Amino acid sequence: MEPEETVYLDALEALVADHRIQLARIADLLDRMSPQQYRSEQAPNASVGAHVRHVLEHYDQLLDDDEGMVDYDRRPREKRLESCPRTAASRIHLIATALTELSNVPVRVRHRPEFGPEDYFFDIDSTIERELAFLLSHTIHHMAMMAQRACQSGVEAPASFGVMPSTLRYWQTLDTESSNRS
Repeated sequence: MEPEETVYLDALEALVADHRIQLARIADLLDRMSPQQYRSEQAPNASVGAHVRHVLEHYDQLLDDDEGMVDYDRRPREKRLESCPRTAASRIHLIATALTELSNVPVRVRHRPEFGPEDYFFDIDSTIERELAFLLSHTIHHMAMMAQRACQSGVEAPASFGVMPSTLRYWQTLDTESSNRS
C-alpha cells in the first residue's frame, strides 16, 4: 500500500479552504434549526441569526470589490439574514463560492476609532490573506456564541463548533498523551 500523498496549499488556498469548512459548519447548524430557534433571543441582539448576519456581512464587505477598500463598519445589517435561516444559508453558499475566486491583492481597510470626531477615520494597508486570517478568527469566535445560543434553543452543535483549529490540535495532543498513559 502506498502512503497517502500530502497536499500542501498556498496560504490563500488554505485560508479559503478553512473558511469554506467553517461556513459549511454554520450551514449544517442552520439546517437543524427552525426559524423560531434561529431568531430566539436569550439576550438582546444575541440570537443565532444575529451572529450569523454579523459574520456574513463581514464576508460581504471583504468580497465587495470597492476599488480595494474594505469597510467592515459599513455593513447594511440586513434583518432578513438575521430572521430567515434559508436566506442566510443561500448567502453562505454565495460567499463560499466567491471565496474561491479571490486573489491575494493589496487592500485598504477603513478604521474608525472610538475617540475623535464622528467622521474621523484612517485606512490601513492589508492583503486579502491577512483579512481572511482576521475573518477566520472572527467567524470562529462568533460560531462559539452561535453554539451557546443554539444549545439554549434546544439544538446541539458539535463539540468542535466554534473552536479554533489550534485548540482542536491541542485537545488532540491531550487525548494522545492520555491514551499513551493508559
